[in-house]
Amino acid sequence: MCWSITYTLHENCSWAEVHPTSGFSSGEKDKIKVDIDTTGLREGSYSCPIWIKSNSGDGLFTVTVKVADDHTPPTVSIVKPKRGWLYVNGKELMKIGFVTVVLGEITVEVEAEDDKTEVEKVEIYVG
Repeated sequence: MCWSITYTLHENCSWAEVHPTSGFSSGEKDKIKVDIDTTGLREGSYSCPIWIKSNSGDGLFTVTVKVADDHTPPTVSIVKPKRGWLYVNGKELMKIGFVTVVLGEITVEVEAEDDKTEVEKVEIYVG
């Protein structure tokens, strides 16, 4: 027996857009993408209901977004290499004063945190 589902999706939020808005499935999983644009939203939590209508029944799911008004930069600290130490091929050998010396290769380690939002990435530029 072969069956198929035809569906449509609908949202009514200015900051969310669902793709695709309709589809057809005969058993495979379909990806539904929700684009979020927080431009112009004030700090707070926002929810957007998304309705699914199909020939097999209807449903509802909710997308929730938290917007943080964060003007304080994150705290970033270098964990390795430590200031004032001698490193050879990534191994910490001894404290030598105020200048860090690295001979060979080293993996730089950093810690980054923010009190309101997540830190997605830290970029280090050498040169």
